[in-house]
Amino acid sequence: MSEFEELESRVRVLEKHNRSLRWTVMLTLVLSLLGLMWGRVWPSNGIVEARGFVVTDDAGTPRGSFAYDASGVGLNLQDARGRWRAGLLVDPTGRPAMFLFDTVAQPVVSLTLQRSGAPALRMRTPDDATTLQVRLGSGAPRGVFVESAGDTVALGLK
Repeated sequence: MSEFEELESRVRVLEKHNRSLRWTVMLTLVLSLLGLMWGRVWPSNGIVEARGFVVTDDAGTPRGSFAYDASGVGLNLQDARGRWRAGLLVDPTGRPAMFLFDTVAQPVVSLTLQRSGAPALRMRTPDDATTLQVRLGSGAPRGVFVESAGDTVALGLK
């Protein structure tokens, strides 16, 4: 075997090792990246933490959210135009509230807790012409109150 043939044989062996080394390095990088992503997507403690989650429809329009901000933690559901339709909120003091919204995203039904912890229910027509309120507990006047066109009918509780 001549010196040239021997050199050519050694180069072939080196090229073969180089190709296998290249595949080994690429496979190691891919597996490392997958391992890092696995730890981020599926945490070992089973808890995913975030300040908020947004649910979108097929067009990418937000249709709901579960988030925390300065007004508390809330779950909001929206229509196809992005207007609020229903919501649950727990304010920073720990008081829960539930809201149902009209077609222009104004609350027409609200169920809240007063500072005393007693429930309060408020319903109104979309044009704000008639309002019904039910308040229990201490603090504000207790009873059922209906207001329409400036007139108020009250059924007070002692």
